[in-house]
Amino acid sequence: MDTVTKQLLGSANATNGSGLYCLEFMDEPGTQNQLHADFELLRIESGSQLELVQHENAGFLLKVPSNYNRLKVILTEDLSKSIDLLHYTIDDQSPQQVQSNPFWVSLAKVRLFTKFSLFNRTSKLPVATFEFYKVLQSVSVPATLALSAEKQEMSSGEKSSGLPTAFPAPRIAIDDESSSPFPVTLEDGPIFRQTLSEFEHKIPRILSDLTKASEVLESFENLSHQTVTIKVSLVRVLQSICVTSMPDTLKNSTAEDAMDSSLIDSLNSLVDDSYKNVVKAIRHKFSSRPVNLDTLANRKRIFEEESKKYYDWLSKLLGSGRTKDEKLLSKRKAFELSKIDYLDFLFDTMMTISLRFRSPNEAGKSFLDTYSFNQKRRKSFRSAVDRCSSLSQLKSQLATAMLPNPGETSGILFTQGGQGKSGWHKQWVVLKNGKLTEYMDWRKGASVRNSPIDISLCNIKSVDLDKRRNCFRLITSTGLERYFQAVDEEDRDSWVQSLFNAGQQIRFHRESGTNNSHVPVEKNLKGFSNNTLSASSAANLKSEIIRRVSSVSLVNLRTVQSVSESNLVCCECGCGDAVEWISLNLLVIFCIKCSSCHRSLGTSISKVRSLKLDSFDRESLSLLNHINNESSNSYYESLLSPEQKINASVSDEARLQFITSKYSKRVWFDYSKVPDPSSLLIHGIKGNIIREILKSIAAKVDVNMRLTKTDPDSNVSASIDFSVLEYALSHPSKSDADGHLVFESAELLILNGSDCGESPESHLDLTEEAKSYWKHKIEKLKGVKPFSSSSSSSSVQDSDTLKVSYSSQKRSQEALIQTSNRNGRQAHISPTTAEKLSKSKGGFKSPRGKINSLLRIKNKS
Repeated sequence: MDTVTKQLLGSANATNGSGLYCLEFMDEPGTQNQLHADFELLRIESGSQLELVQHENAGFLLKVPSNYNRLKVILTEDLSKSIDLLHYTIDDQSPQQVQSNPFWVSLAKVRLFTKFSLFNRTSKLPVATFEFYKVLQSVSVPATLALSAEKQEMSSGEKSSGLPTAFPAPRIAIDDESSSPFPVTLEDGPIFRQTLSEFEHKIPRILSDLTKASEVLESFENLSHQTVTIKVSLVRVLQSICVTSMPDTLKNSTAEDAMDSSLIDSLNSLVDDSYKNVVKAIRHKFSSRPVNLDTLANRKRIFEEESKKYYDWLSKLLGSGRTKDEKLLSKRKAFELSKIDYLDFLFDTMMTISLRFRSPNEAGKSFLDTYSFNQKRRKSFRSAVDRCSSLSQLKSQLATAMLPNPGETSGILFTQGGQGKSGWHKQWVVLKNGKLTEYMDWRKGASVRNSPIDISLCNIKSVDLDKRRNCFRLITSTGLERYFQAVDEEDRDSWVQSLFNAGQQIRFHRESGTNNSHVPVEKNLKGFSNNTLSASSAANLKSEIIRRVSSVSLVNLRTVQSVSESNLVCCECGCGDAVEWISLNLLVIFCIKCSSCHRSLGTSISKVRSLKLDSFDRESLSLLNHINNESSNSYYESLLSPEQKINASVSDEARLQFITSKYSKRVWFDYSKVPDPSSLLIHGIKGNIIREILKSIAAKVDVNMRLTKTDPDSNVSASIDFSVLEYALSHPSKSDADGHLVFESAELLILNGSDCGESPESHLDLTEEAKSYWKHKIEKLKGVKPFSSSSSSSSVQDSDTLKVSYSSQKRSQEALIQTSNRNGRQAHISPTTAEKLSKSKGGFKSPRGKINSLLRIKNKS
């Protein structure tokens, strides 16, 4: 890099030591973001990672971020003496006179490859020239405008571009750095594998067509040459006839003018040598074959071997009973890189041929620019995957290239009896419209294993089997048990949460009467048993079924609703129904439909929780008091116009597009209002101002940045280096309920991707509570369970530190126990029906067993 940098800067000035002293590319005024190019020391300094772009003519160029719209130019001291004679230009803009040293240049309207020139206006000789690559600002096209344009194009009868369906549609004049640069999702499954299969079948056919086209072109050239030769002979014969047929006595100018030469003129204009240019242009497109069939077969074999090796190893790992393996990161990374390499190889092979036939007009140039832009982004993405040093970092990076389907959860799960075989095998599982469908052919998404399972009547539970961890179990309304295993705990919890959401949504539709496609609960009760049930027993059983997908506790929901009136409606669409889902890291509350879209963003962007179904630890529970839709929308929707805001009746696709633009792309966030996110984050942590912390995170602050301060215990001026997470741990708040320390800021940073490190060691003077909290977080991320679920003798204080339950029934029981202890006698608490059922032998193995248990309990009482 140093050699390239010296070469890049060393050739800028026409005369050594005279010309440009330095260039400073800057963000908006008041920010610390800048890129400094020093032409004296031949060095480039940047606050972020330095990137270069290779240009086919100019070689390596400096890549300038899109938000760096101000250029500060500083001249050498000797050149500043003749400043009155200097002019400068940016690309093809009109020359501007240099007024001072230094002077400022606006880069707001420059194009991709930009040339800055400094010259003497008298002699017209260049003094200095510097070329760089300026990334274009992302342009957001309103959905209504895009839709109307599409309808207009369809109504006008224009045909589509004719590109293969797997190719991304060309984005004219738009470089969207937040979208995926790949033509298909990177999630391994039917869509990814079918796209590879499409490319694998098309490329040999294209190569065969290229060979045939070359042969036909050669025949065309030979025939055209023969035609021209025959034409020349025919013209000569006709001319000879005309001349010979005229008697010598009549040969004069009048007689020659009387002869008809139109046939000869027509022949000359009909066939000429212009075909040679056409043949030459076509042959140039066939000049080289992008790949041969042997290379294609070899690349396919390498990928299939890597895929089989990874899944065989993963299957053994999941069956070993181990929850963690140090090789998982390297194995997963190698497999993901092989997927990226093979997809890029196939896609670039096809696009290399397709681009040979692109139009030279503006649309063709824009298409080429878009492809080249995404090609560089794919290379950058691969490098980022290769640099990942942890599984969480790898999953977070890969999530940016996943293209979720709205209203659908899908993925590869290992299932007992999968693929119709004994043992555990991987299948493609899809959850959509409240139905869970299993496909035995995970590559094609075909061969349905059994009828889709209705989630609304299922019992869902996370379980760990003997040698199978990270599993979950479904018990259907007919008593059928189905077991599924995910790769890790986070993936398992995500599936369980999605299943609960699906059941909750179906229950909501039933209660509101908006969905009649499912059989009511009462009709299903009739088929559970031949026994005759009383009205009260049936009502109890119905409530027990609904209890599976809805909690009786409303404390958390009421807590959030009491924070702000804006929390009574959905943060995204304004809906007032089933607004009981939150994003724990964004601190907003939304409806059931928008929760599915938030979950599609991935846990790296939004961590969705249910206020009724989930339990919260002390810090998370404290963060509920800071959920405020109005506050969040004030900066996430700062640039949003009223007509762009969605409502409750929009389609799932429009809902997902809006939420993705809002949180993933942050289209409507006004970065000019947060000139220094780092300072805002530090100020928010110091004053425990959660809104400022959230706003700085929305402005893409580095949650893993390092801080320094002077060591007060050192005699010399030494400094202490520590992370922003350690700084947050040193500034806890106190709980209003019991006065314990609560680490809200640290919890919020960890939820938004802050690295906890390997051990709770810090140069700061942290309290024992802070170290205990920090250690607990590290152990949780490593999958270590500090307390066994069977140990019931833990102190109240210790259990409160790990998790706090706020069930109204439990609170009343604890109050009864305390009252009884003060009175010197032991309290007797009657167990509820649900508790008796949970302790009864066999549990919920079948609906018939449940009904019999209810009847036995009723008879005993």
